[in-house]
Order: sequence, then structure tokens, then C-alpha cells
Amino acid sequence: MYSRIITPRGRFLLPGFGTRLPVHTNVRCFEPGKRYFTRNSFLGRNASAAPFSTPQAQKRKASTLYFTASIILGTVALAYGSVPLYKMICQQTGWGGQPILTHRGGDADTASRLTPVTDSRRLRITFNGSVSDVLPWKFTPQQREVRVLPGETALAFYTATNKGPSDIIGVATYSVSPGQVAPYFSKIQCFCFEEQKLNAGESVDMPVFFYIDPDFTKDPQMQGIDTITLSYTFFIDKLRPRSLDGLSYHHELSARLKSLAQSGDFPHLLMYGPSGAGKKTRTIATLKELYGPGVEKIKIDARVFQTTSNRKLEFNIVSSVYHLEITPSDVGNYDRVVVQELLKEIAQTQQVDLSAKQRFKVVVINEADHLTRDAQAALRRTMEKYSPNLRLILLANSTSNIIAPIRSRTLLVRVAAPTEEQICTVLSTAGKREGWPEAPGLNKRIAKESGRNLRRALLMYEAIYAQSEKVTDDTPIPPPDWEVLISVTADEILAERSPARLLQVRARLYDLLTHCIPPTTIIKTLTFKLIAKVDDDLKPDVIKWSAFYEHRITQGSKVIFHLEAFVAKFMRIYESYLMGMDF
Repeated sequence: MYSRIITPRGRFLLPGFGTRLPVHTNVRCFEPGKRYFTRNSFLGRNASAAPFSTPQAQKRKASTLYFTASIILGTVALAYGSVPLYKMICQQTGWGGQPILTHRGGDADTASRLTPVTDSRRLRITFNGSVSDVLPWKFTPQQREVRVLPGETALAFYTATNKGPSDIIGVATYSVSPGQVAPYFSKIQCFCFEEQKLNAGESVDMPVFFYIDPDFTKDPQMQGIDTITLSYTFFIDKLRPRSLDGLSYHHELSARLKSLAQSGDFPHLLMYGPSGAGKKTRTIATLKELYGPGVEKIKIDARVFQTTSNRKLEFNIVSSVYHLEITPSDVGNYDRVVVQELLKEIAQTQQVDLSAKQRFKVVVINEADHLTRDAQAALRRTMEKYSPNLRLILLANSTSNIIAPIRSRTLLVRVAAPTEEQICTVLSTAGKREGWPEAPGLNKRIAKESGRNLRRALLMYEAIYAQSEKVTDDTPIPPPDWEVLISVTADEILAERSPARLLQVRARLYDLLTHCIPPTTIIKTLTFKLIAKVDDDLKPDVIKWSAFYEHRITQGSKVIFHLEAFVAKFMRIYESYLMGMDF
């Protein structure tokens, strides 16, 4: 009798059978004359019949290996190439809000894409120029008028001369009349809303490159309009401090910003605080501390983007050699396109000026709290990827609308509103600089009326001394013209509620928009003027619909539609209330 140890424990396949037999680790006794199947006997006897040993099997194995390797390599290549391939398709088709590359460019590209409406009448464009009473400049247009077709570009020039004994910085605002033409009047290059520094006795030519949108001919309300007037007014900006040392309040904050600028490790900044607190002034002073006086030599350029709906978006960029200033919220829901394309283009190159103190460029983003969530997500990715070549300074009124990833990647700098005492000190200093008589009581009234908004307080202060021959503590404070216009509009809405009055109100709203009054400011001020003159039972509904249409303004593209809709809604509510009807 023989003994055989069968190991290891497991299962093995009998050749020729489709079942697996259990193999147990044990000691068995084999009787002579009987045939037992053991693992070793099967493997030894059938070695020549092992699987995959035939040429056909080996060929199938090689084919399977090649096919598997091809799938793996193709998947890897597709994973790496899918992003640039998708981007290329989007840039050619405009999908996903991407700007079409063949339609993107500067002034020459915009001009080349315009097609004049040859079968339309020529429009007469007249020009007007004026300056503030306290600005010793001469500002006149070089031509009285030009005649253009809708869709045809035109170039006009203004001449500005500084007749004062010192260097002065001025800022120009513009307006278009009639007001309803403003949406169709587009400027490719313009000097408005930007600081223009003229040395004593210096004279410069300022170009305006513009066109009338071809859709002008399709609007029935434009019928009968043959003359359009473009007006510019220059205001003095000499009261703004130019350095961190010249700031009048928050000295600890100024010292902190100066230390950051000199440290060599300047971070991303998020400056937040109420309007008129001095965020922009501190930003400009910080940039000057970083790069020197070269940041004051700025220009304005225009970039044109086209959306999937073939809508053309003109976006203005204020820039110097060292920094750029943008407001992506101006293009509404398409701000993601600006953040993705423009910032990526800027960040991929280093500083052009080899003699610059810093090797990175700075991008100042105004109204950062008005950016959409998609734009903020794109901004977060840009901050991570291009930090060696780019620094961001975000300006916002509040951090509540800024996503947490951006807040965690920036140094938060709170710029609080100045106190009334600090505003009085600033007004007194400005008056001494101009040689105006002091009126402490007037300064206190201005500080209180301004709502701790220093910018508004300075404008009110200048307006009083420009309009009054003798200034005392009892001199009346004139309200801003736009506020007076909104007050008159509210009275007209309450006096008559009809389609004719709605058209008149629309013209006033257009006038406010063309003078660059923000639509949210218009609807808020109009709401406050209206609820002050209606019954208490009606106030909740007025505030409800005001908030509703204010939200629509931030989501939509044509703000005039939502402003007019709010006025129409109020007319209906007020009329129903007066008639005792349920609504």
C-alpha cells in the first residue's frame, strides 16, 4: 500500500472537463490495482496540451495585447487633448460663451467688421466740449460736425490745453443727446472717465473713434432723428492724494500697504468697504508705491467679444505699462469670458519693462462682488495657475458675494468709511489749498448730508463754491442733478399714470443712464422717493417689486427694460390702490 500527500489545498481543472475538482491536503492510502487521479499525474501527462501553447492561441494572445495597449494609449491621448480640442471648437463656433477668435481684436478689427448701411440717411454728429468752473483748462472740439452712415466709423478730435500754473489731472464725462440714441452710439476709443494729466501750458489732442450701430435703422423710435450731439465735460481731480503718505485717514492701513509694497512678496488683495471710503485711491497709491509714477500714464483700449447669439460685447480696458484696470461686471453674464480669456492672455507673459521694480503685473478688478459665480470660479483658477506673473487687487463693497475660495486666497483689507470729523478735516484742507474761505458749519452739514461718502462730500463742496458768490455756514447745499431728476420723475409718476407718461419717464431714464448713473442706484433712489409719498399700506408692495426688478437688472442685459417695467408695475399698483381694486 502506498501513501501520497496531495498539496496544496485548492481547486484545479481536469483536462477535458469543464469542472474544477477540490484538492484537499490530506494523507490517503492507495490500493494496488486501482487508478487514482492526482494533480501531479495530470500535469505531467498533459504538459503538451497546456492552454495558449498552439500558434493560433499565441496569435490571439498577441492581438488581444495590441488591442488593449491601443485602447489605453488612445484614452490617454484623448484625455490630454480633449481640453484644447474643446477650446478650439468653442473659439471657432462661439459655444460656451467663448469669444470667436476670428472676430476678436482691437480697434482695427472692430472697424473691419462694420458694414455701413448704404441705403440709410446720413446722420449729423455734432460735438460739444466744456470744463468745470474750477478747472483752468481750455477744451474744444476740432470740428463742428461730421456726417456718417449707420455702421460707418468716424474719427473726431478734441484739444485740451492747461492754462494753469501747475500740473493738473482732469477726468472727462460724456453724454449723448437725444438720450434714446445712446444705446446705438458706440465708442471704440475714448478718453472719457480716465485721468488725463496735463503739465502747465501743455496742449494735447484727444481722439474719439466711434460709430452708430447698424441696428439704429431698425428701431422705429429712431425715425426722424437726424442730429446727434456728443458732449464732453472735464472735471478737476487735483484733490485726490497720489501717495500713501498723502492720505488723510486710516494711517495704520496706509503703513501696512506701504510695508507690503516694499516687502517683495506682494499678495493678492481684496479691498472692501462702502462706496466713497477711498478703496480706489488707496489702490492707485499702492500701485505707485510698487512701480513708481509710471502707473499714472494710462490709456484706454477696447476689446470686442462675440457670444453664441452673435451679440457683440465691447469691453474697455484701462492700462499702463505696469497694470490694468477692468470691470468685468459691465458685460453682465458674459463676465466669465473676460476673466478667462483676458486674464489668461495677460498672465502668460511677464513684465515688459525690464527696469520695473516688480516682475509681476497687477490687474485691478472693480465691482468684484458683482461677478457671477462662474466668473469667480474662473478667477480662482487664474489666481492659482498664474501667480508668478500676476497679482490681483479686487475692489468690492462687501465680501458676502465673494466665494470662499477667493477670500481664502487673498489678503482682506477693510477700508472703513471716514467719520464725519475726518470728512470735515479733508474739506477744510481742500478749501485752504484752493484759497476758499472757511465755513466750519457748512463742512459739518456737508459731512452729514454725504452719508460719510467722501467722494460725494468733495463734489458737493466744489459745487457750492462754484455756484455761490459768497459762502457762509448757512449756504444751501445743492443736491446732485441726477437726484433732482429722479425726484421730478417720481412726482410725475404719482401725478399721472398713462402710456404717454410712461414714455416721458423712459426718456428721463435714458438720460440718467447716458450720464453713467448706475441702474441699481436709479431704481433704489426712485423707490425711496416713491415710498416717501405713498400710504403705508402700499409700501411693502413697492419695495417687493423694486427688489424683484433690481434682481432682474443684475441678471438681464437691457437695463432700460427692467427700469421701465418697474415704473409700469408701480403705476398699475398705485392706480389699483386708488381705485380700491384688489391686485
